[in-house]
Amino acid sequence: MKTTAKIVNANCDFCGQKALYDGPTKQGPWAYMCEGCFNQHSTKAESTLILRGVAKQASDEYLIEPSLEEIEEMLYDGIALAACKHGCETEPDGYCPHGKPAWPLKLGYI
Repeated sequence: MKTTAKIVNANCDFCGQKALYDGPTKQGPWAYMCEGCFNQHSTKAESTLILRGVAKQASDEYLIEPSLEEIEEMLYDGIALAACKHGCETEPDGYCPHGKPAWPLKLGYI
């Protein structure tokens, strides 16, 4: 699978859950897919990993701040994206292995 990243808020075209991938399906057309549907329907070739709020290949200068709704979701789930170009996850009040703070911490929600 070619690993590229893009920023989009989409739902899985198969089941309606939060999409994590955009890629070609065994049926032919491309689709947004959650993890389960990706494993079941994807050809796994040329697929794009979807990251909400931060693109995996971005430099730290170009990170896009998550929306208030996304921050609330991070706080509720107890898992937050870090303000890191690598797309790391950590606790909402923590730091990723690269030393970058979680978005809720960086933006002053904690």
